[in-house]
This record gives sequence, C-alpha cells and structure tokens, in this order.
Amino acid sequence: MTKTFVALLFLVLPFQYASSQENNPLINSAEVINEGVKLHDDGKYKEAILKYQKISPSDTNYVWALYEMSYSFYADSQFVKAKQICEEALSLKEDREREPELYTNYGNILDDLGEKDHAMHVFDSAIQKYPAYSPLYLNKAVLLMSEEKYKEAEDILKTGLLIDPYNYSMHFRLGQTAINQGKVVQSYLSFIAYLMMTPGGRYKTSCIRLLKSISHAENDILEFAGKRTGEQPDNIQLLEQILFSKIALDKNYKNTIKLDDPISRQIQALFEKMEYRADNSDFWVQYYVPLFKQFFTKEKFEVFINHIFGDAGVDMISDYNKKHKKDEDALISEIADYLNQIRYSRIANYEQRVKAIALYTFTDGKLDGKGKYKADGNTPEGTWEFYYSAGNIKAKGGFDENGKRTGIWNFYNFNGTTDAVETYKDGELDGRGINYFPNGNIDNIGVYKNGNATGEFNYYTYAGRKRITVNFVDGKVDGPRKEYFYNENVHYAETYKADSLDGIYKTYYPGGQVETELTYINGQAEGKTKTYYETGELATEGQYGHNQRTGTWKRYHKNGKLKSIEPYVNGLLEGA
Repeated sequence: MTKTFVALLFLVLPFQYASSQENNPLINSAEVINEGVKLHDDGKYKEAILKYQKISPSDTNYVWALYEMSYSFYADSQFVKAKQICEEALSLKEDREREPELYTNYGNILDDLGEKDHAMHVFDSAIQKYPAYSPLYLNKAVLLMSEEKYKEAEDILKTGLLIDPYNYSMHFRLGQTAINQGKVVQSYLSFIAYLMMTPGGRYKTSCIRLLKSISHAENDILEFAGKRTGEQPDNIQLLEQILFSKIALDKNYKNTIKLDDPISRQIQALFEKMEYRADNSDFWVQYYVPLFKQFFTKEKFEVFINHIFGDAGVDMISDYNKKHKKDEDALISEIADYLNQIRYSRIANYEQRVKAIALYTFTDGKLDGKGKYKADGNTPEGTWEFYYSAGNIKAKGGFDENGKRTGIWNFYNFNGTTDAVETYKDGELDGRGINYFPNGNIDNIGVYKNGNATGEFNYYTYAGRKRITVNFVDGKVDGPRKEYFYNENVHYAETYKADSLDGIYKTYYPGGQVETELTYINGQAEGKTKTYYETGELATEGQYGHNQRTGTWKRYHKNGKLKSIEPYVNGLLEGA
C-alpha cells in the first residue's frame, strides 16, 4: 500500500498530546515535522508520532502534521487510529490541497481494515473530484485486484496510464492484471515498460522473475494462457506463439547483442516481429508497440536492453552502460518524448495521438491546462481549461485569434467553488466582473472598460451584507463612495475625483444620524466642518485650511451651551 494519511480525534487524544502543545507555544512547526519525518524514515514510528503531536490545531501546518502522523501510525500497525486521523483531516477546511493524498490514503486504510466497499466509494468519488491524480487510479486498481476483478482493474489502469504514463507502478500492475487474464504478451510488454521507466524500482525483482517465467514458457504461464477467455488480436497471437515456441532460445537463433540471456533473446524476437497497426484496438499495441519497435528498427535495441537491466547487478551490463552513457541518456530522452505525447493528448491510438490538436499542458511537470495552439505552437486559441495539478478545474475561458483572452472567463477555488467570473476583450477586462468569497457569497461586483474599473462597484462582507459602494472613472475612484455599518446604514459618505477626496464628506452613526460633515478639495480638508452628538445636537464647529485646523473652533455640551473655544494656527492649538 502507498503512504497512508490519518487524523486523530480529540476524544482519543492522550493528555500528553495536549500538554505537549501547551509547552511548545512558539515552535517552528515545519522543522518539527521534518524531524518527525526523519525519525519515521529511521523506523522510529512512535518517536515520530510524538513529534507530530506537538503541532497545534491552530498551526498552518496542522494538516501536514496529521498527514505525517497518519503515515507513522499506519507503519506502526495502528490502523484504527490511522482511520480516525484521516477522517479528522478530511473534515477540516484548511490546506485542501492535500485532499487528493488524503483520499488516496483513506481508501487504503479502509481497504486494510476490510471495509472494501467503503474504500471503493472513496476512490470513485475522489477520482471524480481529482481526475488527474494518478495514485487514486493505481490504488483503486490494487483494491480491484485484491478482489480478483482483473478486467476492471485493467480498465482503470489504462485510464490512469493515459493521464500519467510516468506512474511506474501502474505499468507493473497493468502487467499483473494482464497475466491473470492470460494475456501473456501484453503482460510481457508492461513488465518491460516498468523496467524501462525505473530499472531499479521496487518491483524490479518481481518483473525480472515474471519475464523469466514467460520467456521460458513455464507451466504456470501456460496455465494462465489456457484459462484465457476471448480472442486475441492476430498479431498478438503470433507474438505469443513465438514466445511459447522458444525459438529465440535455440542456439541457432541469431542474437544481435553481446548480452546473451533468455529474456533478452525473447525480447529481441518479440520486437523484431511486432507490428503496429492503426486498426488494432488493443491498448498494448497502441501504447507500447510504436516505442518498442522504433528501438529495434533504429538499432537502439542493445542500449535499450542494457538500460532496462541496468540495476540487475550484472557487471557486463554495468560496464556497458558506463561506456555508453550518452547513448543511454539519448534513449531516455526519446522515451520521455514519446511518453509526453501520451500525457499531452491522453489518446491511446498512436496515429490519432500524433495528430492531436487539443493538448494538455504542463508547467514544471505538473498539469496546468488544455487547449489548442495556432500553427506557431505558441499562441493559444479557442476555448481553454486550466487545472490544479490534481486535475480539478481552475479556470475556463477563450482566446481570440491573437492569443488574447476574450469573452467570459470563470475561475474556481481548489474545492470547486467559483472564485471569479470576468469578461475580457483583447486581453483586457471589459464588461462585468464578479469576485466571490469561498462560501459562495459575492465579494465585489462591477464593470470594466479597457481594463479599467468603470461605474459603480459594490463590495460585500463574507456574510453577504453591503460593505462599500464606490464609483470609478477610467480605473480611478471618481464620484460618490460609501461605506456601511453591519446594519447596512451608511457609515462614511465621501466624494472623490481621480482617486482624491474632493467634495462633501460625511460620517454617520449606526442609527443613521449625521456624525461629521466637512469638505475636501484635491484630497485636503478645506472650509467649515461640524460634528454632532448621536442625538443630533451640535458638538463641534470649526474650519480647515490645507488639511489643518485653523481659526476658531467651538465645542458644545449636549444641551447646546458652549463648552470651549479653541484657536488654531496651522493645525496647532494656539498657546498650547
């Protein structure tokens, strides 16, 4: 199983957990978590758990801590706690970017606890939500294989490998589903592909053992083939006959490379006789054969064989790879180019794949979009979708013939809620724009022209109450601007000109009574000003000059009687 994510419920927390948080109020949580990871890697699971338990639920790295804690609980065979922690983590609103990992590990935990139906539901719902996160496909397939549902597992792995051909384990698992259905040649190709991807991978020994069994047509392999249901494509049937005949193992068979081994001989015979046919719907023919065949026809077979067995511990192979490092590097680049074509198109059929127009795009190896480019290969056109790396939608909109945004664009948060809806023309905001809070309420709404805010914009609180109304001209605040109390009564009423206060300025009490009134000119308070008590009586009167108090200021009691007279010069109280 893959790394498992768990979450600890408060009702099962030991006192030590709470006290450790209280005694570490100012810790560097990232450092503590990394210390725990090192302990885990050294097999000290209980010590790692104690490290993670120091992280407070209020810490921004809390979900990360739970993730690592769960892994250690799982490795320590504390599966029930692993489940509890995972459920807590999934219930939190923070750090949702870890959700694909959470769901993957939650499904694995449930599988190990024997809750297979629940685990399947978790994988299915998570794949719907995060369709590009390949570990979900892999682990769902493993669950299906544990129930001997090999055809269903095969189908989910095929989908996963079109999305992520670099998920090494899926090649191995696809080979397992194939051999268990008697698809001997197909399994052979998948096991070769696994070693091609990761010669020293965790399933290296199993792959070599299975390739050896198939190469020698051992009894268990023949039994698998004998139980096969359904017809094999003609060219696949021919390749199986070649394998089972063991003609390549005959001393008279011409081995084209220095390495003389039953597996490499059988692979040579297979690569020599395999043919790509566009009308063959077999996944393995479309997915693997074009790549493998070109290694044989381009006389790169010896480099390929020595590459895939590079970690087999054979001195002859190690020496060859040292002497031919440039050739091996070139081979790896060729493999990457081929696999990228699969990843960019997600099309199984080879001929359709190489002609694909709408392609998936990646940045730093992570999925970020899908759409068409113009003939120059750089200018986007038409409708595009952009994604978070797990495949959940991030944005959707169109590009004009010049590669500039046009029309309505929709933007989404990681959890799928709408973040913004904007209108574009010639790459500039032009038309209505709406931004939303994570809870779905509107944050602000207004209209743009040539990239500039124009006319009235309305801003709201997280709860949906009106917060600000403001007028724009060519992107600058110009005209009335109002801020509101929680009860939506006006708090501030201002007048602007080109981003500067210019005109009548008033403030109000929550009940709607005037609190202050004065005038601004070019951003500075000028002229007479008055303030009032909440009950309406005059409280202060005076005047400003160049944004400073000046002249005589009078203050009044609530009953209207004069309280004080204050003379100001250049903003300073005279005589003070």
